[in-house]
Amino acid sequence: MPSQPAVQAKDVMFSRITYTSAKVSWINGDGERVLIMAKAMDMLTPGAEFPLPGTTYIPNIVYGAGSNIGDAVVLYDGPAIGLELPQSIEIAGLLSGMNYYVYAFSYNGPKGAESYKTTASQRNPNMLTTRGERDDDIAYGGRANSNNSYDESSNVGTNAPLTGLIFPVSDVDCFNFMVTSAAPNVRVLLVNTNGNYETPLPENLTLELYDFTGRRIRRSTLVALAAEALVVNDLPPGTYVAKVFSEGTGAGLPEGIEYRLVINTFSSEIFSVTPILNAK
Repeated sequence: MPSQPAVQAKDVMFSRITYTSAKVSWINGDGERVLIMAKAMDMLTPGAEFPLPGTTYIPNIVYGAGSNIGDAVVLYDGPAIGLELPQSIEIAGLLSGMNYYVYAFSYNGPKGAESYKTTASQRNPNMLTTRGERDDDIAYGGRANSNNSYDESSNVGTNAPLTGLIFPVSDVDCFNFMVTSAAPNVRVLLVNTNGNYETPLPENLTLELYDFTGRRIRRSTLVALAAEALVVNDLPPGTYVAKVFSEGTGAGLPEGIEYRLVINTFSSEIFSVTPILNAK
């Protein structure tokens, strides 16, 4: 196993920030390569969510489509262009109004013999905050009433909570997301905006999941105001669509029905629909 780099990457910075994308730049350390990771809402848990020595990860600049380590995801893995030299990537699949903690890990060694430097450095990690917008149609589709059908579904990232809005009550929200061979196992949670699975939804909402042919493969079964959850393991790679709509009247909710949708894609098989009460 080669030795770790002596100098860690630093100065993780952000520009061209939109509702769903951003440019990430950093200054390289003296490692041969660099691994960029991120996690929504919280910093990485040292050890448990740091890259492991001798382990190769699959990157993807679409958040959630690459390898995951716990709740953290791998965005980039590539050669470092030189000590103290700047480097950057464009990342997508982010969620509106969300905080992401971004890390740059310098490392040495070929695939299967990686030696990662995991110590923090100047502005590494750093926090990225995307632009916020209450109306998911505008945030993800660019205009009102933009994601009301399978064909007009808005692209979103995974492994972070999305806040959606049903308004008016006849509104339908459709979100498409990527499933890859690196993370083929999917869990979709539809919960109250506080993220607690035991808290009733503000309205009777239904959750459906469609595959890349347009075929419905799952539909939630709970009634009234119960939170909903769907799990499908070992899906073939492709683009899938989660659909949310109301089966109620919207009475008493003049500003619309807010909800939280959490689409998780995992490398490992999912055995529980609701492993945690607070959906992240």
